[in-house]
Amino acid sequence: MCIRDRRYVHDGDIVTLRSLIESLSDQAWDEYPRLILAYAWVLLFSFELDAIEAVLARAESHLVRSGPPSVDHSVGLSTGFSADHLAASIAALRAYRAGWRNEPEESIALSQEALAILEPINDQEIDYLRGTLTLNLAISQKEVGRDAEAEDNLQKAVNLNCASGRVYAASASFSSLMVLYIEQGRLFAAEAWGQRGLEWITALGQETGRIYPTEVMIRLNAGRVLYEWNRLSEALTHIDRSLDLVKSASPSVLYIYGYYLFLLQLAQDDMAQALVTYERVGRSVTGDDLPDRATAAMMQAEMAARLSYSASGERQWPAEMESWVKLAGIQAGDAFESSEVTNYRHLAWVLIAMGQGAVSYTHLRA
Repeated sequence: MCIRDRRYVHDGDIVTLRSLIESLSDQAWDEYPRLILAYAWVLLFSFELDAIEAVLARAESHLVRSGPPSVDHSVGLSTGFSADHLAASIAALRAYRAGWRNEPEESIALSQEALAILEPINDQEIDYLRGTLTLNLAISQKEVGRDAEAEDNLQKAVNLNCASGRVYAASASFSSLMVLYIEQGRLFAAEAWGQRGLEWITALGQETGRIYPTEVMIRLNAGRVLYEWNRLSEALTHIDRSLDLVKSASPSVLYIYGYYLFLLQLAQDDMAQALVTYERVGRSVTGDDLPDRATAAMMQAEMAARLSYSASGERQWPAEMESWVKLAGIQAGDAFESSEVTNYRHLAWVLIAMGQGAVSYTHLRA
């Protein structure tokens, strides 16, 4: 069963796909393993990570029925979909789940396992997985400090996902590569890849007549580069366009958009609007649909710290900062992974603002 399931996943339309799948009968689930896999992707992108394994076990029952992955790839579980396809897809989902559970070494191993299964398969039915897995592999490599490998694989992921028309994965590949370059101080490289990404997604939108909310991933980082160059009005153009995209995307990205808008407003000495943004983002942080509340809360805490230097003394900024740090559940003495370093940099801002700079330096220097 295709029911255009991959298009919904690829374009980020998870709500529609979930509604379609959950409306189908158990018989449909038993007949079409691709349907089961599509639902597993829905759960992944809905951050329901604990629910995925039961769905994958149901998918694996088809492998038991059909025997081990077939050497003859024309022998499939359904037309055009072999046991190899199914095994690779299951491995890919487990690799992604490991990555999102902050288990990068496990994610690297599972991604490589799935790519090895895919290597001898040459058909369009499964090509989209190569791009997805290469992206996941690169992100996990970056998290464990293997930046050179991550850069190489992110560039490959861009090419693979653009070629297969995977809008979500392509946008994430461009964005992740930009983040890598920004963190390395290679702003010209980040700008160049951002421009390439925006040109690609703009051309695709003109061809299809559609708007792709995942463009926000690229625009946010384009705005970050321009902010670092003090080209504030140009950066604000990207952030304003991001707001339009966020309105039709998941509300869980609102705090990221708001954080960068806030930085721009402060840089432009627009204190009134910065306070408005701080309040609006704070409401999103306390909502129920955030996949990473710790990061959101620490962004909000840093915003409060910055305001404490600039705003009037009418607000109890130290108390607000402490409240956000408490929500995030982190403290200076923690041992943390490289993937968590951004949260602890936010914490350093807070500690400095609260007069605890010595604690910040001792525990948080990278």
